[in-house]
Parts: sequence; structure tokens; C-alpha cells
Amino acid sequence: NARHLNLVWRHRAAFETMHRENPRLLTALTAWLQHDKAHNKERLTDALPQMRRDLLATGLQPKAWRSLAQHGIRRLLPLQSSLSPWNALVATLRALSAARWPAVPPRGFLRLLHDVAGRPDSYDTAADGVPGWFWQMACQEAHACQGDTRAYLELFDCIPYWAWLVREFRLQPDHNQRRRGTTWLRDVAQTRGQLAVSDDRPTWALWLQLVPWDEVASVRVVPLLSPRALLQESIALHNCADSYAAQCQRETHVLLSLRELVTDRRVALVCLQRRGSAWVLGQVAGSCNKPAPAWVRRVANHAVEVVDRHYSQHVQTRSVREG
Repeated sequence: NARHLNLVWRHRAAFETMHRENPRLLTALTAWLQHDKAHNKERLTDALPQMRRDLLATGLQPKAWRSLAQHGIRRLLPLQSSLSPWNALVATLRALSAARWPAVPPRGFLRLLHDVAGRPDSYDTAADGVPGWFWQMACQEAHACQGDTRAYLELFDCIPYWAWLVREFRLQPDHNQRRRGTTWLRDVAQTRGQLAVSDDRPTWALWLQLVPWDEVASVRVVPLLSPRALLQESIALHNCADSYAAQCQRETHVLLSLRELVTDRRVALVCLQRRGSAWVLGQVAGSCNKPAPAWVRRVANHAVEVVDRHYSQHVQTRSVREG
């Protein structure tokens, strides 16, 4: 687009040098210039040394730069990332570093790991996601599945559930289990997974059961009111719905599953956030967190209006009873 043409015009010498010496990094040069406005103003002849210094200044190892030089930025960017290209690159390299540099999987698989597994802090720890050893097992298996579409799709479908098992049971494999990789994870899913939450009774926001969902046209609205419902949605849509359990329990968030009227196929997941006594629309996303089409967002906005109105009535009724 015009912005890219302007970058090449302003930094022609840097682009020509990169094209001549390392053409694989041309796209990375664009992302770097767009990320740092200070460098964007400079007249650089050779940007590569400064790009390398900036990447390593984030705390990454020299191997991160070698990985970028080997694969190029496109291979390391997850599809549909909400981050800027340079920040998404750094996030992926941090995760691969924590996973001890496994084979780089397809971009769609990287997005899946970011969404359902979260980013590891180290090989053995993760504050919000799963440890690096999980990323290592998953990436190695995805690389091994190249050329076998059926095996790859099966692995893709297993990752959300496996990630949930790791978080739920705080799994920590020993040396031999790590060597077995995803074979060990499959065994865990067959045994320990049977101990997972099986009770699907509504646990939070029970007032949502009384909402007249038929007022929302074109789709069937299913409020997700239990940990198991969140897990099932996470597995079906390949997202991180199960990580919202604590927010749903506090009723600061509500998740609604939009489904087709006839087939009951999941169309999108809608996140509502409470601001005081009002509900506002958060993220609306389809499978693998892909952006939802305009008509789905219109339906989601209507659902928010219905929820907000019914919640106001619920609060008034509760105040009368408590009064």
C-alpha cells in the first residue's frame, strides 16, 4: 500500500542492501521500520546490524536472530495476530526460546498455540499459559505431521484439550515422559482426562437462563454457564474460552455461543464485559479467533442489548428482595 511505498522511497538504500545481502529479511525490515518511528526517520544504508541489536535488546538469545534469518518473519508470524508484526515476531521467538527451539510449525498452528495454550515463561513454568515443554512437544509433532493431512488435523483438534489438561492438573512430565512427547499426552488424555469436570450444570450467572434469547434473530444463543461448557467451546472453536472461568464466576464477563438455527453449528463466540451495571460488547470471533463477519457482529450487538436490559431487571428484582 502507499505506506509501504513511502517506506521504500525513504529508505531505498537500506532496502537495496537487504535485497542484495539477505532478501529473506525484507519483510522483517518493513516491520522493524514501522515498529520504531525513531529508526523510520533515519537514513540508514544498512539496517541489519541495528535490527539485530534491537531484537536482542528484548532479552532474546542470539539464536533468535539466527532463527529469523533462517525462516524470515512471515514463517514466524501467527495468522491473524492482534499484535503488530514486530511485536508478534518477538512474542513467537520468546515462546520458541522457552520451548528450547523446536521445529517451526505452520503459521496456523502457531496461532492455535498462542490462543489455546498461551505463551510460556520458561521450559517448566508459565503464569498464564502452559510451560515451554508443551510448546516443544506440539511443535515437534506438527513438524513430523507434514505431508500427512489427516494426522495434522487430528493433532490440531487435540491441542486445545491437551492444553486444558496441562493447566487443570498442573502436569509436569519427567524426563522419559518428555521424550515420549505427544504419545504421553495422548495417554494422559485417555486416563487422567476421564477425571475432568463432567458436571455441566449451570454454575454462574443463573439469571441468563431467563433471558428471552428468541429475541435475537438469525442464530441460536447459548450462554456458557459452567467450566465444562467453556471447555467444550474451547475445543470446538480452537480458542481460549476455558481461561475465562474465573471472570465468569465473578460475573465480570459473560460468554455467549452463537450457533446456526438448523444445524446447531457454532458460528462465533461473543464476549460481554460488565462495566458497572451495564454490559458492553467485547471480542466477537469465529473458529481459531478469526474475525467475525459484519452480520455476526450485528447479531452480537443485539444480544448485548437483550442481556443489558434483562440484567437491569434482574438487579432491580434482587434489590427489592434484599430490601
